[in-house]
Amino acid sequence: MSRSRGFVVTIPSINFDHLGGTEIKLDQPSLSPPRTFVIGEKISEDYQTMTQEEYERQPGPPFAVIKFSCHSLLDPTQQGFMRIYMQIPLDGTLSSVPEVRAQQAVSQCTHTELKALVSLDRENCMAVPKLLGYGEGLQGVEEFVPGGYINYVAWERVPGEPVDYYTFWKRDFEYRQ
Repeated sequence: MSRSRGFVVTIPSINFDHLGGTEIKLDQPSLSPPRTFVIGEKISEDYQTMTQEEYERQPGPPFAVIKFSCHSLLDPTQQGFMRIYMQIPLDGTLSSVPEVRAQQAVSQCTHTELKALVSLDRENCMAVPKLLGYGEGLQGVEEFVPGGYINYVAWERVPGEPVDYYTFWKRDFEYRQ
C-alpha cells in the first residue's frame, strides 16, 4: 500500500520484496571497473500511478520508487542505500500482455534526485551523502513495462537518523532546532 496524490493506493501485483540479495552493477559516474552492490532490506516504496488521461496531461510516466539498504559486493563494510526508479504501467493495464505494456515504454527518464546527487558529487559537496554510483537502463521483456526505463542510485550511509518532511514537522521546536 502507498500514497499517491493524497489517496491510498493498493497495487497488489507489484511487489519488490524479492529483490533482497540481488546484485546491481553501477557504472556511473565513469566507474572503472563498475561497482557492484548487493540489495538488502527494503526500506520504503511508493508509486506515482496515472490513468491514460492523467499521463497525457502530466510530464513523465507513472513510476515506482523503492529504497533499499545495500552494501558493496567487494567490501561489505561499505554500507549505503539504493533507490530504484522504475516505470510502471498505466492504471488498468498491469495485467495486459507484455506487448501492450511495451507500447507505454519511455526509454529514458532521469529523476530529480539523481540529477541533484550527480551535480553535488561533481562539485565535491560535503553537505550530502557521497554518491556511490548510479546506472540507467531498460526493463526486460518480463518486467512491468518492457523497454521502459529503470534507474538505480546508491549513496553512502551516514550517521544519524533519517527524518522525512512529515516526521520533522511533527516534532517539537527544540528537536527541529
